[in-house]
Amino acid sequence: LPPISHLTSNHHVKPSPTSLYMSKSRSPLAVAGVLLILSIFIGTAFMPLIGNLGNKIPVGAGLPSRPSDPSAVVVNDQNRLSRAAIQEKLGSIPVFYLLDDKGDMSLNIYMSYADAKEASASTPGSVVTVSSLDQVEYPLILRRGRMRMAPPPIEVAKAEATLNEEGRIYHLIPSKQALKDAQEFGIDL
Repeated sequence: LPPISHLTSNHHVKPSPTSLYMSKSRSPLAVAGVLLILSIFIGTAFMPLIGNLGNKIPVGAGLPSRPSDPSAVVVNDQNRLSRAAIQEKLGSIPVFYLLDDKGDMSLNIYMSYADAKEASASTPGSVVTVSSLDQVEYPLILRRGRMRMAPPPIEVAKAEATLNEEGRIYHLIPSKQALKDAQEFGIDL
């Protein structure tokens, strides 16, 4: 083929044999099949959007929420999690605390890294350290002892050992954003 710059209206490019094959008309059955598959795909994509149009159910009706009357909550063995199941869930939640220059934990355990970092900036010689909530919730905050789990970080083990000796009380500090959100919804944390 001549270079593109030399093509004029007198020169025509001959189509390849595959483009001729692809341009042949399709059978009506194949076209109907493709249209059926496309309509099913598109229809199912919009089903969640139009599923509740005729119902008078509010959008958030299926979402769990805090009951207005806490005494109305029924707790039984079917909906109660074992302590091991709770520990497993807590193991995926990071918490942050400050270590002083001696390696001792601060009494505040933060849910937000940004809040811990801010506290560290106002406490000279401290560094922010991370662990998981299962390592600190039962032994330090609730004072219910340690379960069978991975060994705690050295500073958590040290804090746990001195817990009763010094009468220290550890606090779980929600993030500033969580406090703001709770206040907006009238929830007291």
